[in-house]
Amino acid sequence: MAEDIGVGGRAGYYDGIGAARDVIQNHLLQLLALTAMEEPISFNARDLRTEKEKVLAAVTLPDDLSLATARGQYGGGWQGGEQVRSFLEEEGMDPQSTTETYAAIKVGINTRRWADVPFYLRTGKRLGRRVTEIAVVFKRAPEHLFSRNQTSGLGQNALVIRVQAG
Repeated sequence: MAEDIGVGGRAGYYDGIGAARDVIQNHLLQLLALTAMEEPISFNARDLRTEKEKVLAAVTLPDDLSLATARGQYGGGWQGGEQVRSFLEEEGMDPQSTTETYAAIKVGINTRRWADVPFYLRTGKRLGRRVTEIAVVFKRAPEHLFSRNQTSGLGQNALVIRVQAG
């Protein structure tokens, strides 16, 4: 989930909350659960919630979070032909703040279907464009059926679901 705006007038709220708490722990975990859940027995709220809860209960974190997470703050500069402030220069912001405006984490889901499949949850402010999407990147096939040259330059297939675009 990328946003092309900064915190603007929300500095008082955002400082101390950050990208992980503002977006990952609610919005992106919802999208993760919807993406990885098994088919519910019906589409009523209770059955959907049951399947999402199963996914969330199976989420696993890596042993060393420092190798599976990233945090950062946006700096000042130019965006879309306009000069923009850094996070620490936003009105009302504590210039010593360590609150992240970008957060990413790699998690696993401990189920048979999703064993050894990494899930990357990423969000940030003041990025190149506003977009929320789910990208399912498929493993490369062991052989290319229509090519003699195994390094023919065919890329990996991906299914991209655009949830929101700005």
